[in-house]
Amino acid sequence: MPTDHPEFVHPSNPGGAEQLIDETLAAIRAADGNVVVGPWLGEVGFEVLYWIPFLHWLFEEHGIPTADVTVVSRGGVAPWYEGLAGRYVDVFDHITTEDFRRQTLELWAQTGGLQKQVAVRSWDEQVLDATLGETWRDGALLHPQLLYRLFRNVWQAALPVRDFLDRAVHRPWVEPEPTTRLPEEFTAVRFYFRDSFPDTPENRSVVHDVVERFAERRPVVLLNTGVVVDEHLDAEPPSGERILRPLAGIEAARNLAAQSAVVARATLFVGTYGGLAHLAPFYGVPTLGFASDPREINPVHLTVARRTAVVYDTPLAVVTPGTYELLEAA
Repeated sequence: MPTDHPEFVHPSNPGGAEQLIDETLAAIRAADGNVVVGPWLGEVGFEVLYWIPFLHWLFEEHGIPTADVTVVSRGGVAPWYEGLAGRYVDVFDHITTEDFRRQTLELWAQTGGLQKQVAVRSWDEQVLDATLGETWRDGALLHPQLLYRLFRNVWQAALPVRDFLDRAVHRPWVEPEPTTRLPEEFTAVRFYFRDSFPDTPENRSVVHDVVERFAERRPVVLLNTGVVVDEHLDAEPPSGERILRPLAGIEAARNLAAQSAVVARATLFVGTYGGLAHLAPFYGVPTLGFASDPREINPVHLTVARRTAVVYDTPLAVVTPGTYELLEAA
């Protein structure tokens, strides 16, 4: 994410957060509580680390009833929003993954690489029209832009992380029902390439080595589904009798729910730091996240991830090249 993008960097406005929240609450009251949350079209990490804890705080702190709240997201993540909505609508029940990926990449190109939903754009409106019809226009839209407007200066380290932590509430997460039989004990694995873990021969070797070593201790369940909706591509682990691929080919509208169900039952999660490495601690699953270039990790996000893991009494470790060597030595 280009954090120097002009749509992402704004001067801190004293009292601005309270004003934004007051405006949001006024819109909800004017709509008699008829609220649409979303559409969430971004990455898993921001959704679970920031968006969902913030929604819990907003609704609980201000007594917003959730029976008339509709959540729009993707991948079958209704269980993530337990207690936050009376209705969940999945984007992939109405839009193909091919169209979703094409529109997403086109939008990023048009905005100079900005991947965050800092405004309600035409793509957001197209998704809402496809999933809800015109009815969403009659209620209050709680769009992800609110999250970015509230906390982008926190992520830029222009405001203290406490500004977010004071507006986050964590609740127990419901485990989705698994779609496949799983071993009694196993390591859940998901490696993919991103800026902090780019596609290099060295990282491909790390993936093979790590997966093979963990498979020696207990079965490995890969979370690779084959669903591609952005620029992140899965790393391809080795094959083996103790390396299982039960989610290959799963439908897009269930892919994140299926991955969540596996993660929630795992003994350990191992993979690229980000995304599902942020999700696993919410289920109380110890997590090892790999990053070969830690300069590409925002330290504020890492701080929030570690604090979240503490809330769920779960260890979270980020493995960089130096610490990987230490692990090998140990």
